[in-house]
Amino acid sequence: MKIAPYKFTALLDKDYNLTFDYICEFELNEDFGKRRIDNKCINIKGELIKKSKVELEKEEILTEIELDEQLEIFNRPLPFGTVLLESYTYDLDPETLRNYTYDSKTLKSVLKFHAGIKVFKDEMRVFNYGEPGNDWLELENRRVNNKSWISNNLNIGFVYLDSQNSNCLIEKLIGKDL
Repeated sequence: MKIAPYKFTALLDKDYNLTFDYICEFELNEDFGKRRIDNKCINIKGELIKKSKVELEKEEILTEIELDEQLEIFNRPLPFGTVLLESYTYDLDPETLRNYTYDSKTLKSVLKFHAGIKVFKDEMRVFNYGEPGNDWLELENRRVNNKSWISNNLNIGFVYLDSQNSNCLIEKLIGKDL
């Protein structure tokens, strides 16, 4: 993961404050330089309300009162506590690969078996999230409509939840949903 050209770490707290770091760097091409964002903090509550409202209105099944009730959740602390996200994203374009690895064959093999966004509650892995073929965030669907979107198959990522504060998320023993 050290050679990933795109590295992103984000912490979302209970008050919808998103603090993140981002690095874009190609280790074998110093001419490209390094793009970096350190410790950027933004509150995403307003944006979440807007996007959620648009999505709920598309469904056309809620009355205005029911819609307002659904959006009321954003007036309370984040219901599942603090969330930490780590993402290591790769680009398999042959020209780009030459800028960050000498061994594209091994990298492709690693991605084949380890790509995806895995979920952990404390130190415990929540299966099947992030397993090959399990695109629980539907990143591939979004990528089809927008090529600048990240691909599940080109990403090794981790979501860390605190089990004490994420008790509203219920894992299924057998199944695939939180």
